[in-house]
Amino acid sequence: YLRTQVRDGTYTQMPDVFVAAFPAMRPAYEELLAEWDDEFPGEYNIFEYVVGPCLINLLRDASNHAETLTVFFAMLEEMALHAEEDVRELLNLTIAELIDGAGQVAYEQSLTFMGPAMRVAVLTLGPRFGVRPVPYEMRMGIPDATIPRGAAIPDWENDPD
Repeated sequence: YLRTQVRDGTYTQMPDVFVAAFPAMRPAYEELLAEWDDEFPGEYNIFEYVVGPCLINLLRDASNHAETLTVFFAMLEEMALHAEEDVRELLNLTIAELIDGAGQVAYEQSLTFMGPAMRVAVLTLGPRFGVRPVPYEMRMGIPDATIPRGAAIPDWENDPD
């Protein structure tokens, strides 16, 4: 059901879909809305300051939140595969960047839950944001069909830098 909500949702609906799916986000969401008074903070701010930090907190205690993380990453996978480019960019420029900056433990835990399209999203951001390369063995089995059209997959094993 939640994957369908993401798949069928639009860019502007993504924050509401995630906040509705994970009630623990509601207090941070309400606080962000209050800080912005009468203005809407925008999808990027909601993902950067509400959705992302919630995900990182779950990853830091992944053994106690495996079921929630499975659902969370299934929804992120739908964003990575979304037909609307703005939805894919929202994922790429907020969640993938936050995962990289969250430290090695959260990063490695995220690899456990990531689907193939989400891995590709993280891989394609690598050169821009310094995301640690996903180990070669983690990239194996990523079907070509999940690689966004035009995405360049960096080849870190043979990169001279």
